[in-house]
Amino acid sequence: MITFVDVTATEEVERALRERNEALESMALLRTRFIRHVSYELRTPLTNISGFTALLQEPSTGPLNDKQSEYLGYIASSSDALKLIVDDILDLATIDAGIMELDFQEVDIAAMMREVADGLSSRFAEHNLDLVVRVAPDVGKIFADAERLRQIMLNVLVNAADFAPEDTVVSFTCEEREDGVRFRIRDRGPGIPPEALKEIFDPFETGGKPGRKRGAGLGLSLVKSFVNLHHGDVEIDSSPERGTEVTISFPRIPPGARAAAE
Repeated sequence: MITFVDVTATEEVERALRERNEALESMALLRTRFIRHVSYELRTPLTNISGFTALLQEPSTGPLNDKQSEYLGYIASSSDALKLIVDDILDLATIDAGIMELDFQEVDIAAMMREVADGLSSRFAEHNLDLVVRVAPDVGKIFADAERLRQIMLNVLVNAADFAPEDTVVSFTCEEREDGVRFRIRDRGPGIPPEALKEIFDPFETGGKPGRKRGAGLGLSLVKSFVNLHHGDVEIDSSPERGTEVTISFPRIPPGARAAAE
């Protein structure tokens, strides 16, 4: 008895898998090249622009008339804004490429919250907003990447500052939970439409309504990514009647920080 086996389908599947793997490798290489390209081709000239602008603003460089000072101020603020966007894109590309590494260390939560609040005081004062910071006495410290933790809080608070009505209060609180800590940022803004809330963490989404200072829509996407890297969780509860509350939970010691904790 002779048995004939048709291997055509098997070979086609193997070929498709090989082509898929090659495509994934090419995509990873493209991401790496993109990160390198943005780093050198955009950040370097931006640094030069910011540096020379600061130099021209120095009194020792020479006198400037009012118009020149005003124009230099615009250049400086625009350069800083563009640098932040480039940094955000780089962070997202690095996370997407799977090469983002966190520097876990012990972080004093109360000190971190006060530092973030102080850094944003002028932005809140600009619109007569009162930023109230409350930290439960038993919160203490957690293991986290301090820089990324500050970046998370800054992005959420900047959103609150841009949407909260003037002469209102934005609360920034932290409390202990069973296996970690929970941050809450609450504002009395117009809320996020339900259809926009579903995509609020997607890159380049702005929540459906423009704030006072419209950004690139990368802030909350970064927040979600950085929180996930810490094995935490972020939720947004929003409605026109109640405003918006962002809840961010972190474990006391993330799995990736075990070695640092020991």
